[in-house]
Amino acid sequence: FWDSEYVYVTHSDFTGHRLDDNIVLKDVTVTGKLKVLSFGVNSARYNNLIVRDCPNLETITMLRDSFKNGVILTIENCPKLTQINMGRESWTETRGKGIEGAKMTLKSLPALATLVFDYHAGDNFLEVEALDTGLKDVDFTLIEDTAFNSLKSYTSNSNNHPDIDYYFYNKSGSPTSPPGPTDDP
Repeated sequence: FWDSEYVYVTHSDFTGHRLDDNIVLKDVTVTGKLKVLSFGVNSARYNNLIVRDCPNLETITMLRDSFKNGVILTIENCPKLTQINMGRESWTETRGKGIEGAKMTLKSLPALATLVFDYHAGDNFLEVEALDTGLKDVDFTLIEDTAFNSLKSYTSNSNNHPDIDYYFYNKSGSPTSPPGPTDDP
């Protein structure tokens, strides 16, 4: 399944489910040779997403309301990944309240050039970790002010674009400045 070049998932939840007030999340782990990974509107609502070791992956798109109850988004070791699109209210069940233990990790993504975070995207996440992302330019017209409203903690290293570090530090309400050259002289 993941060895196709293009994978588009429509309205599937990969067996995660809600039972009364209990949500049972299932991890969707993606590895392989795919180039484009897209999740349609309302897809994978009761799932986490782990994307690892995809040497040809170029784009990940999560459309509106996808991964609505998800708490873990890990994208790592994808050397050709250039773009991550997080659609309107994807990764957002709680809208500004966050979910305990919810974390987004972006790691070893040297070609990453574009991040798109739409209206209230990522509000489930209390923590973001960005290590070695390779971002060279940040177009904040593609990032809504309403995204990541629950963020409490941000971890990074010096191999990120200073503007993205500054964005996540500000969203997290961190009392300390981000590392690197983000402070004006």
